[in-house]
Amino acid sequence: MQGLYLYFKLSLLLVVALIFFIAVGIQIGFFTAFLIAFSRKRVKNNYSASVSVIVCAHDEEENLKELIPLLLSQDHPDFEVIIINDRSNDATYDLLLEETKKDTRLKAVTIDRIPDHVDGKKYALTLGIKAAKNEWILLTDADCRPQNNQWINAMSAQCSDQATFVLGFSPISLCRVSLTNLYASSHW
Repeated sequence: MQGLYLYFKLSLLLVVALIFFIAVGIQIGFFTAFLIAFSRKRVKNNYSASVSVIVCAHDEEENLKELIPLLLSQDHPDFEVIIINDRSNDATYDLLLEETKKDTRLKAVTIDRIPDHVDGKKYALTLGIKAAKNEWILLTDADCRPQNNQWINAMSAQCSDQATFVLGFSPISLCRVSLTNLYASSHW
């Protein structure tokens, strides 16, 4: 009886050890797959999409004074910037009138009133997209700033014949240290 008990105890220990090593093996497999998947360098895409940057602006004169030069200084071969002046009460119209004279890549669309059944920003975006000459549309807001002059290149590098749309993000500048900003600084 003692021998049978010892045999059962050793068999149970062997089964537990086997399960342990199988579980550890599976974990090592997943960890290895994770490392391989996320350690690959991104392949640079030579696809240079023509881009229309659309900005909706409602009383954004001060923000546009900063944003327009940053957008027009982008290092991209083919882009246009379309600012939608959405019923502004400040001097946004006058600013856009002056700025569009300086650079042919900048277009302005002015909205004086919107239909009753339509949301203001959606209507502005619709008019901006209709005014765009390029197939790829890049949307941003007047209070956002591109981090550098490669913003359009970074976004359009993801464009391809297989892509329907590309999503991006804007780092949050209210907080100097954040996970979003750390990620952005390592990928831009």
